[in-house]
Amino acid sequence: MTNERNARFWVLWNGQHTKITLRPNQALTMHQSAPTDEGWSSETQTYRLEDGTVYCELTSDGRDCDGRLSSAADFLCPVGDLRLQTRTQLIGDYIDGAEQISVPVWDKEGSRQRDYSAEACGY
Repeated sequence: MTNERNARFWVLWNGQHTKITLRPNQALTMHQSAPTDEGWSSETQTYRLEDGTVYCELTSDGRDCDGRLSSAADFLCPVGDLRLQTRTQLIGDYIDGAEQISVPVWDKEGSRQRDYSAEACGY
């Protein structure tokens, strides 16, 4: 077993910053879905800590009048870089209640997208 430490960092979830703590080799998945005017939408964020690096997979899926569309993107951030970027988080509705938080600077590994209607048409 390695002497790896926990990873603590802020992410944007459901419109607000949320602090996450991961133990070595732990994964955390957050998911939300809702109906829309024309169908449905969902979002999933999965974070995992392996060998001193936090990996993040963001996926979205949904259906509207044009059909179903899904996308995903993969990111990574070494544990030592989790607090490199500073942002202001508003507390309540007033700038007086603002506090500084540090958020990860994610490196994008790749992305993919799937348009089910286009595939059905042979594109």
